[in-house]
Amino acid sequence: MGGQASILVVIVAAILVIAALMVYNAGRLVVTRIHLQNAADSAAYSGAVELARAYNFSSYANRAMVANQVAIAQVVGLASWARYYCLIYTDASCGNFNTNGTAEEILAALEVGDEAGGEPGTTVMSVYQAISSGIFDGINTAAGPLVSVLNGIEIALGNASQAYYAGAIADLGLSALNSGGLMQQVLTATDPNAQIATAALNNANALGGVAQGLTAASLVQVGKFVRVPFISPYAPNNYSTNNNADPNNRFHNVVMASRDAFSKGRSSNEIAPFTSLIWSAGTCLGDGFGGIIINSTGYSGSTTLSTDNKTWTTGTGGDTSAFLGTGICVIEVPTPVGPIPVPIPLIIPISPATGFANVTAGTSDQYTLSGSFYSGLQNYIDVTDLKSADYDAPTLSIFAAREAGTIATTQQLNAGTSGTNARQMPIATGSFALTDSEGSGVMLVGASAQVYFIRPSYSDETTLASPPAYQTLGGATLYASLFSPYWEAHLVPTPPLVKAAVMGAEAVF
Repeated sequence: MGGQASILVVIVAAILVIAALMVYNAGRLVVTRIHLQNAADSAAYSGAVELARAYNFSSYANRAMVANQVAIAQVVGLASWARYYCLIYTDASCGNFNTNGTAEEILAALEVGDEAGGEPGTTVMSVYQAISSGIFDGINTAAGPLVSVLNGIEIALGNASQAYYAGAIADLGLSALNSGGLMQQVLTATDPNAQIATAALNNANALGGVAQGLTAASLVQVGKFVRVPFISPYAPNNYSTNNNADPNNRFHNVVMASRDAFSKGRSSNEIAPFTSLIWSAGTCLGDGFGGIIINSTGYSGSTTLSTDNKTWTTGTGGDTSAFLGTGICVIEVPTPVGPIPVPIPLIIPISPATGFANVTAGTSDQYTLSGSFYSGLQNYIDVTDLKSADYDAPTLSIFAAREAGTIATTQQLNAGTSGTNARQMPIATGSFALTDSEGSGVMLVGASAQVYFIRPSYSDETTLASPPAYQTLGGATLYASLFSPYWEAHLVPTPPLVKAAVMGAEAVF
């Protein structure tokens, strides 16, 4: 009986050893897969963060370009406005743009009210002349070079935006090739024995090729989300030959909507106090008493970007207004019963004054600001689908792999400890050798991430509305575009079709 018990103990011990080895191996495989999945998730998330930063950089660059265009519009508007007042008061050329005689006619009308010299209006006119001449000279001297500086900043911003995005896409492409991109660096930093699955994957070339192809396909979809920089960005100045860059593109519309009140429309009552300060009173035609007041009948002006996106101009008529001299002269008319005072209404039309300024890409004329260089709206990048109201960027999917020899099972206890597939003698060989069950000889996991647009909170997020109040700004919902820097990254489930393709490839190879 003792011998029989010994045999039974040996059999039970062998079973227990085998079970222990199986539990150890299963545990090592599970831990390794979890670690590999975490590394792949970190890599995919890092790629999405890189994309989100590129989108946000482009958004900030586009906003800065819009701000510079608005500043150029302000400069053009100020130059036109300053020239307009110069022409009213000084009767000078005011930058090679001659007056219609407005100043002379105002002075002549004032003298009708007071033959002694049109006082006090002519004195006020002389003060205005000194002020307006100084303002015009200062603005006219600085405006052209300032436009050139702003235009240079525009060019730099446009190129930087495209270069940044192109660099991000190129870096993601390097990761897809397992050649040093950000996603690969994060993957190997998290798990030194992991690699992006490529067609060069040892012991699993065919499977690695399928996984690499799916990664590349997701990158292609990501690349299509925006216009390709340097190759086919939105080119506002080529709208006549490029159907995708018409004068109603987003950049043109955002710039026009973003103009400040001074640039957008200056039509109002006359800015200067003509009605109260430009007047004369005295002898009134030398035979009585009375006076005359110079009234502005209205003032108009605005700064507009041409439909070809190459010229900022002060509209078709520039800054302009018409004037009218009105007053009453009271003269004495002799009658049989004695002189009777008779009021005589005075209405004296005065020529309108017009000031005009512009900056035009590639041309120069008397109206263009001196010393200015302007090249119009710059090329920029934006989402491809301008008609969609709301959407997220395509999913970015990658696949990470570890060869079976790098997994520390009972056959290679030290495998993977140094990242060089180091192995020692297994503790179980022959019939007791337990191997990784991966048919392809690799452990393969997938991970996916996405860049999405998050609307900022402008009010209490608990408010119930349709759409919710926190998704609106001034009553308008803020939708995704590369003019709003609210792009963020998050992990998402790997698309079912992509996962099914990999599982099918694993079964075949």
